[in-house]
Amino acid sequence: MKLLFYRYNNICEPDILETFREFGYEVIEYKEEMTRKDIKPSEIVSAVSGLLQKEPVDFVFSINFYPALSEVCNLFRIRYISWTVDSPVPELYHPAIRNEWNRTFIFDREDFREVSAICEDSIRPHVFYLPLAAKIRPKEELFFNTPAEVHENYRHEISFVGSLYSEKTRYRKIREHLPEMTKGYLDGIMRAQERIYGYFFMEETLTEEILREFRDSVPGFFSFGEGTGHFWDDLKTVSRYYLSPEIAAMERTDLIRTLSERLPARMSAYGTDSGLLADSDTGRQGKDELSKWAPCLYTASDTASLPKVRNMGTCKTLTEMPLVFHNSRINLNITSKGIRSGLPLRIFDILSCGGFVLTNFQSELPELFTIGEDLTAYASSEELIDLAAYYLTHEAERTAVAERGYERVKAEHTYERRLATMLEAAFL
Repeated sequence: MKLLFYRYNNICEPDILETFREFGYEVIEYKEEMTRKDIKPSEIVSAVSGLLQKEPVDFVFSINFYPALSEVCNLFRIRYISWTVDSPVPELYHPAIRNEWNRTFIFDREDFREVSAICEDSIRPHVFYLPLAAKIRPKEELFFNTPAEVHENYRHEISFVGSLYSEKTRYRKIREHLPEMTKGYLDGIMRAQERIYGYFFMEETLTEEILREFRDSVPGFFSFGEGTGHFWDDLKTVSRYYLSPEIAAMERTDLIRTLSERLPARMSAYGTDSGLLADSDTGRQGKDELSKWAPCLYTASDTASLPKVRNMGTCKTLTEMPLVFHNSRINLNITSKGIRSGLPLRIFDILSCGGFVLTNFQSELPELFTIGEDLTAYASSEELIDLAAYYLTHEAERTAVAERGYERVKAEHTYERRLATMLEAAFL
């Protein structure tokens, strides 16, 4: 079989591309968006149409859903297979989601339920639930070929890789335009949602009056335009486009600050040395007088408000991030609130590296892993500190959990298994 892989430089693309080739598929890559983020839908239609005329394929594949690709594939009458790895993906609510030749796979069950309802009158099912996955072999080869002294550079007690979302939140830029009572109300429900795991209730609290005030007050309020037939509405715009990234920014900063301030004292209570790090081991920002239990953050976000963490800068996705996951005693995952029920790619990536995962609770977590055996999960900042302190002082248990998590991913959650499931469903 032959496929056209539309690429935009998502971190999971190389592993999926390699898996397709291992299956024996011939892959044509379209890479324009990898370097040109301003590419227009009309350009996508023109370029992909030209490619398909020259190189007929059995299907087109992309990470996340592109309405322009869907329209082209519907015209050419070939399957368009897409797999979401982010949430929200507003494009899922474009009228093109109903096109006959789509085969759309969605990792978050709440998103899947909504999009399935949009397409429920289709002749045959073309929206499917499919959790994310990881690839084992490239990481095993990386670990084997990396010298011991390089591994040492990535040994940390507790680490977090990712954005703090402070640079991604749109709400802070538009908050000043909102009426005072509206700001107070929204601040309150966001603080409440920040502390609740496993249930996304915020949309139930946004009244028509609040939505109207928000829409009328915010310059350039995000919209797909009147008369487009889009299934994305103002409720989703306010809750998922504006407020969810702000909650993620609040939560990540609050949790990491609390951990950095309270974990050293908890470790002292366990009778564990909480002395200072040597000057040579204080991270790339050159901090001194940091506790040895200070979280290590691999991030491009501003950490000025977190004086008790080590900002290690960014790490390369394919060659450094796996070493962080593999060598850190605890890897922290804080799922963006935009992901309402599903498990982010980060969990699968950490476990596939043999890393220990300490994550927030998500409603789909017990369906895919056994909490306390494959990984561990917190439902409050206090529980986060308790679990971090416990596993940092119970090495045998920590190692056993990491090993079981690795074996679980290797047996059940690989790209080889997921893509086989995907292709079987797509070509029924």
